[in-house]
Amino acid sequence: MYEIEHGIVLTHGRDKYPFKQMEVGDSFFAPVMETTKSKVYYAAKQWEKGNHGQRFKVRLVEDGCRCWRVE
Repeated sequence: MYEIEHGIVLTHGRDKYPFKQMEVGDSFFAPVMETTKSKVYYAAKQWEKGNHGQRFKVRLVEDGCRCWRVE
């Protein structure tokens, strides 16, 4: 049986990562246990579609992936 929980805030994939707060040259690390490169990459591409002029690069690094704002 599943436990019912109350008061849990719904987040969207785009809200999970700090794209909105990032300046050009900033980056964040996502541990491999929490996510995969493809999830971060997809979220970054979705963010770019709605926020013209912002561009991101995602690369695999030791124990996870890193996302940079490049524009």
